[in-house]
Amino acid sequence: MIDIPADAHFNLAVLLGPRNQLDEAIAHLRRVIEISPRHADAHRNLAVGLGLQGKLDEAIRHDRTSLRLQPRSAVTRDHLNALLKAAGRPISP
Repeated sequence: MIDIPADAHFNLAVLLGPRNQLDEAIAHLRRVIEISPRHADAHRNLAVGLGLQGKLDEAIRHDRTSLRLQPRSAVTRDHLNALLKAAGRPISP
């Protein structure tokens, strides 16, 4: 088996998501996180994909992880708040 770098998996996920290949994109993002658990963008993008699939609890966990890694990310904070609202939970400050 060939070792594929985390960035290659991330780039594949970014290409696959908009092509309605969400399951494949999510699989690549999960692999990025296995290789590089502190990859904030992978956590955020995984949260987006999981949110689209209605997996709100898992999506919220990944957005929170991304926000811990990049606390100033307004994009992640906004997405997390949207997920929390959709799940009927209190919004983060």
